[in-house]
Amino acid sequence: MAQSLLVDVDEVLVARGLQKAFRGVPAVDGVDLTIHSSERVALLGPNGAGKTTTLLMILGVVTPDTGTVMICGHLLPRWRSEAMRHVGFAAGYLPLPERLRVGEVLGVFAELYGIRRPNRTVDAGLARFGISHLTNIFAIESFMDELARKRGVDPAAFRRDLVKTNPRALNIIDRVAHMANWGRKRDGSALGFTYMNYSGTQIALVAEVSADRKTGVVRVPNVWTALDPGIAVQPDNIVAQTESSIVYGLGFALFERITIDDGAVQESNFYDYHVPRLNEIPQMFIEVVATDNHPTGVGQMATPLVAPAIANAVAELTGVRLRETPMSPDRVKKALA
Repeated sequence: MAQSLLVDVDEVLVARGLQKAFRGVPAVDGVDLTIHSSERVALLGPNGAGKTTTLLMILGVVTPDTGTVMICGHLLPRWRSEAMRHVGFAAGYLPLPERLRVGEVLGVFAELYGIRRPNRTVDAGLARFGISHLTNIFAIESFMDELARKRGVDPAAFRRDLVKTNPRALNIIDRVAHMANWGRKRDGSALGFTYMNYSGTQIALVAEVSADRKTGVVRVPNVWTALDPGIAVQPDNIVAQTESSIVYGLGFALFERITIDDGAVQESNFYDYHVPRLNEIPQMFIEVVATDNHPTGVGQMATPLVAPAIANAVAELTGVRLRETPMSPDRVKKALA
């Protein structure tokens, strides 16, 4: 079925529904696409709808049976190299509450990315925007926390209400809240809550955080994580993967940074590129909740949730929202000044 993405000018999002072979749905075999200068395009559809296949057709990795692709006046694949000089791809992942309509999803996406007037004429299921989980989940889960605080609602209860039709999500949110003793006040520290549906795996994470106003140093003594990956094929490996993904997320949140000077990367090894050291690793409490659902991902499930959990905890502790990573001491001191 040829897919048509009709795009207006003036930075608007317009898309048509995608379909491919997925549980009996017909396959994508073509694409018709025209993009003009300064436009942004989103491919919309539920998991397995054909977004990746369509993107591969646009990039020339897969040859479409029907249709044409025109980018900035250049016909692909004939003028691919010329066309690609005008294009930047920003993949992302937007796991928003299932009860939102696609138009509402587009509205949130446009708000997050500064698109002024999203066109909400779409024929598709809930959106999934690529795989840039780290940056997008940091923005989304921080935003969810802000919404909860703006409404005066407990952040865990706020997320629980958004997924109340999903028993697996509710169970995971309740499990991690129980594990962390969510709601109990701490002396000198605070908790931050996050949740996401990552490719079918339900996962929630709570981080305990302390912050030194004088030095700007943020410390994370404890992290609690509960995840439901369906059938747990290798439970010990799932725990190990989750531990490593928390450490990876901690580095992204607090330490890891590349600086460029005159076009050259300044960092050259681990002595000047800070990854978490052993004395900076939190105690990690992980519960794998195995269910009879088909097995889903466990590779890096916790990584995107660490940074927003830390930012949410800092907001609870200090009343200040950190909006950049890494949350380095200089940035934290400036924010808390």
